[in-house]
Amino acid sequence: MASLENSSSLLRGEYTPKHDLCLLTFDDGLKEHYAEATPILQDLGIQGIVHMITVLFGRPRVAPVHMNHFLMAALDFAEYRRSVSGPS
Repeated sequence: MASLENSSSLLRGEYTPKHDLCLLTFDDGLKEHYAEATPILQDLGIQGIVHMITVLFGRPRVAPVHMNHFLMAALDFAEYRRSVSGPS
């Protein structure tokens, strides 16, 4: 597993890994990603990066990307496609 440090060094051209690496990221992070995953990752000695949607801090709203996830989970594919593509 890659760390933030060796990933950053790789991007700057200062590090060449001896084998392929994987950087664990939690995009569109929920507080549960941090609260639930962090202790598990610490126990395993794995570093991860949680990207929080900071524009929503202190606002009782759902991020648009999460609204999309809810739609995908609730609708069958044809209905989902109609709902996001609009009138034809």
